[in-house]
Amino acid sequence: MNMRRIFLSSLIMLLWSGPVFCQVLEVLPGDATNNGVINNLDFLEIGLGYNFAGPNRGTAVVNNLNLTPQIVSPWPLSLPGGLNMAYADCDGSGKVDFNDLNPIYINYGAQRSDIPITPDVFVPGLFGLDPALGFPDDAATMLDPGEHKQIPIVLGTASLPVEDLYGIAFSIHFNEQVAVDQVRLDLSPSSWANNDGDRIFFYKRSASKRIDAAWTRTDRNNRSGFGEIGTLELVIIVDVIDRSMPVRIWTDSIRMIDKFGNITAVVGDTINFTLNPDAFPTAIQDVSGAPFKLTVQPNPARNTFQVVSDLPMQHISLFNLLGNQVLSRSISPSTQAQVTLPDLPNGPYLLKVETDKGPIKSKINIFK
Repeated sequence: MNMRRIFLSSLIMLLWSGPVFCQVLEVLPGDATNNGVINNLDFLEIGLGYNFAGPNRGTAVVNNLNLTPQIVSPWPLSLPGGLNMAYADCDGSGKVDFNDLNPIYINYGAQRSDIPITPDVFVPGLFGLDPALGFPDDAATMLDPGEHKQIPIVLGTASLPVEDLYGIAFSIHFNEQVAVDQVRLDLSPSSWANNDGDRIFFYKRSASKRIDAAWTRTDRNNRSGFGEIGTLELVIIVDVIDRSMPVRIWTDSIRMIDKFGNITAVVGDTINFTLNPDAFPTAIQDVSGAPFKLTVQPNPARNTFQVVSDLPMQHISLFNLLGNQVLSRSISPSTQAQVTLPDLPNGPYLLKVETDKGPIKSKINIFK
C-alpha cells in the first residue's frame, strides 16, 4: 500500500446506538461535525450518512436554518467515530440528503461562541509517498490577462494512485497579485471517481483569494484510481504594474476519507502561470518624459470617478486588460472631469486621457 491512512474508527460504517430517545442533542444547522465551526468538512459527514433517516425536528424547526442551536432527539444511528447521525441531518428534515447542504452554505464560516471550538484535523501528505491533489504539469501554459481559463483538477497519479476514496474536502488559493473573477468549480464530470454519477459536491468562495470545496460519494462504495476529477474555471485579471509576478494557484487543507471515515494523507500542489507580455495593451503609451500629473478619485471606483489633470483634457477612454475599449468620452478642454461608469466587471482597467501634449495613462480599479 502506498498511502498512509489514519484510522478514525475500526467499527462498521453505521453503529446502532441503542435506546437513546430519552436523551437530547444540541444541533447547530450546518455543523455536521459538531466541532463549533461550519465549513466544507461538514459536507463529508452528509456523504457518510446519505439517505439514512431518523426523527425530524418539525416544520418550524426545519425552516429555521440560522445560527440558533436546536434541541433535538438523537437518532438510533451513529456516524463513524461515534457522532450521532442527527448532526448530519443539517436541515432537520429527518433524512440525510442533498438539502442538508443548504444550512452549510447559508451559515458557512460561522463559529459558535457558547462552546469550545475543536480545531479541524488535516493530515499533510509527504511528496513522493502519498497521492496529490492538484493540477497536471502541462496546464501551466502562458496566461493572457482576462483569459477564461479551464484548469483540470487531478487526484492521484499512475505511480501514486488513490485507494478507497469516498469523499474529499480541500481549499484552492490564489496569490495576492491577481484579481479572480467568474470562478466555477465543476466536480461533476464522469471520471474514475465518479463513473456512475452517484456523488454530490459543492464549493464556496470563502474569501477573495480562496475557494473551499468538498466532494463525496453517497452510496457507501469506495473508488480507487487516479486522474482528473473535475475542472476549475476562472477569469484572472492581472495587476499590470507587475507583469513579472507569476499567477500562483495552490491546494491545501485537504481531508480525504474512505467509507468508514478513515483519513488518508494527501499532498497539496501548486501551479504557476507566466504572463504573456504580448497580451497587454500596446495602444496606450506614456508620453515620453512627460512630468504631468493625473489624479483619479475614488480608486477603486464604484459608479463614478473624477479625473484631475495638470493639463486640459480633451478625451477620456477606458480599456480592459485585453486592450478593448469599454468607455469613450469627449470633453470640453478642462483639467477636471466627472465620469459615470457603464456596467463593467470588477477589476483593474487602464485609463487614457488625451491632452494637447499627448496621451497620459493611469490605472483604475472598479469594484461594485
